[in-house]
Amino acid sequence: MERQEYDVFISYARKDYLDENNHIIPNNEISKILKRLDDEGVYYWFDVSANYKSKEWPKILVNSIESSKVFVYLSTENANKSEMTSNEIAIACEFRKPIIPIRVDFSPYNKTVMFRIANIDYIEYYKNAQVGLDELIVAIKSRLADLQKEEMKKKREEVLEKERVQEEQQQIIDRITSNCSSLSDKEKQILKDRNGLLLEADKIIDKKQRNALKKKIIIDSPISIKVQEQLTESGLTTKPNKKLFWLFGIAVFLLLTVGIVLSVAFNNSMQETARWKSQYIELRDIISKNSKVENLHIIDPCQGDFEFTGQINYDSLPVGKGKAVFINGDVFEGEFNNGIMHEGIYIWKDGSSFVGPFILCPNREKGKYYPK
Repeated sequence: MERQEYDVFISYARKDYLDENNHIIPNNEISKILKRLDDEGVYYWFDVSANYKSKEWPKILVNSIESSKVFVYLSTENANKSEMTSNEIAIACEFRKPIIPIRVDFSPYNKTVMFRIANIDYIEYYKNAQVGLDELIVAIKSRLADLQKEEMKKKREEVLEKERVQEEQQQIIDRITSNCSSLSDKEKQILKDRNGLLLEADKIIDKKQRNALKKKIIIDSPISIKVQEQLTESGLTTKPNKKLFWLFGIAVFLLLTVGIVLSVAFNNSMQETARWKSQYIELRDIISKNSKVENLHIIDPCQGDFEFTGQINYDSLPVGKGKAVFINGDVFEGEFNNGIMHEGIYIWKDGSSFVGPFILCPNREKGKYYPK
């Protein structure tokens, strides 16, 4: 049975409402309060059965408080002696429900109740019943209105966030689709042939030999060679520049030779050597860490094959920020760590998406999933 939602949960003592024979006490204050709530159209949960021995009773009670928007405590001498009302207030506090205490008589709170609601303003019903009822209705409707505003604000924020993510995802899809469409028929055939070779390599039983063979297929494929040529043309080749290395060696030799003749020239040569070495290290770091590629086809038996645009390391593995479009239509944009998705936005081909960290797969405990 589907659980209902209530405007108000009424916490009270049965002794103030029913006599020993379970008959309603004539002219009792609880009935007057309930009648006013009925007249105002307030939908409330009010229990008269109190079947405490039933195994289902604790569950029914907790569900009723959880599904009520506001908690009203009718404070009386009997209510403040009741362990049940103290438990109900504790449950309401656990669910962070707005609590409205109404003091039907002047009896003080018990210590447990005092600990929970001593700092909450109460309605002095015992001074003037009509004024107390008016104040109760105003308080209930005010809190219901506040809750409705918060709920509407939350829904608006969720809609805006979903639209932002969808727009961002569409931009990623458009960029990746545009890059994929730029592949020539020859390049597509090369990728198809390479995938066939990789499938054959999967038949090798020895894991070390299998991985070495796969790496050779990927590195030696025409597509990978083409990427290397593009990097070289842009000055970001992933192999050390031998010419620069020899120039560095010759410069060191000449500077050291001159240093033997003149001490001043020797000092200058050392400075020049340091400058050349710094440039070499800087270039080496750029080569090994910041190589950028576009539409590089990555073969990954764990994550699946995908076209990658972004940075790769010396081993041609994605690192840092990048974008990947998988052959099954899924899309990921975010941080990579040695070829593995680390954190970012993943959108499935059916339109659903996930934003957050990955541990081989989306970590839904720390991220957020958006259905299509």
